[in-house]
Amino acid sequence: MAALKDQWHALGQQRQSDLVERQQAVQALLSSFRQERCAIAQQVRTDLHQFRSALHAETANQLSVIAAERSLMSQQLFQELGEFRQSLSRSVSELRGQLQHQVEAMRVQMQDLLQDHGCDRTVMRQQLMHDLTTYVRDLQADVQTYLVQLEQERSDRAQHVATLLQHSRTQRLADVDALMQEFADFRQTLRQFHQTLQQSVWGLVEEEMPAALDQLAAQLSGELQMSIPKALAVVASKPEGESAPEGEFAPLSKPMQRDTHKLEEDIFTLVHNKQGARLTEIESNLGINRFQAVDALRSLIKKGMIIQRDRTYLIPEELSL
Repeated sequence: MAALKDQWHALGQQRQSDLVERQQAVQALLSSFRQERCAIAQQVRTDLHQFRSALHAETANQLSVIAAERSLMSQQLFQELGEFRQSLSRSVSELRGQLQHQVEAMRVQMQDLLQDHGCDRTVMRQQLMHDLTTYVRDLQADVQTYLVQLEQERSDRAQHVATLLQHSRTQRLADVDALMQEFADFRQTLRQFHQTLQQSVWGLVEEEMPAALDQLAAQLSGELQMSIPKALAVVASKPEGESAPEGEFAPLSKPMQRDTHKLEEDIFTLVHNKQGARLTEIESNLGINRFQAVDALRSLIKKGMIIQRDRTYLIPEELSL
């Protein structure tokens, strides 16, 4: 046991001595490394100082060379700029002179063009006035000719209407004569029937009809003979548009001409106020003939403003209500 302790103490002392030796070796190695680093740093510092000195000298040399070159280039540039400025001044002067010359030439040319244009306008104005005068003269002649033609056509139509009226008057007189003859035959037949009836009832035969029957027949014949020539005279003598008095025949007058658009508005207003109207009501209320009423109603139906239901004309809005 004591031997082991002695041996363990001996080993411990041995380890301590080894550790001391190792520490001394490490210290010596670190000292040598430190010396080498200092030597290397000193060498690097020396080299850097030498490099900086060389670089400074080289940079100063390059800057002096560049300054010399720049000075030379600036002198050359100033010289070239001076030459360019002189040439530019000469070019500007020459260009200004050319522009002034061109402007003067253009001014003269414009004056000539204005004079020529003024002359052309004067000639064109004279020609236009001459053409307008000729056109107005021709137009007046054409209008005068057209008016003469219209007057001739009016005369021809008036003559044709007079011929038609004369023919109608002759025809009516012939019809009146035929009617009077038929009335005379009717009187004779009535007289014979009276005689036959009196003979069959009373057994008497008279030579003549009773006085009352003769008076009635004479009165009817006289009124008919007087009314028919009087109506014919009214047709021939009354002016156009004048209404005939009661008891006489109304003359055949030309229907009143009305504006188509105004007539359509009147018919639409009438149908709207009455909420539906027949053709006869429209004719009587507006005082128009059937042709005018039918044409206006057909136009309103095409436009969709009026519709027809069972011979009655209505407005579509009223029909939907």
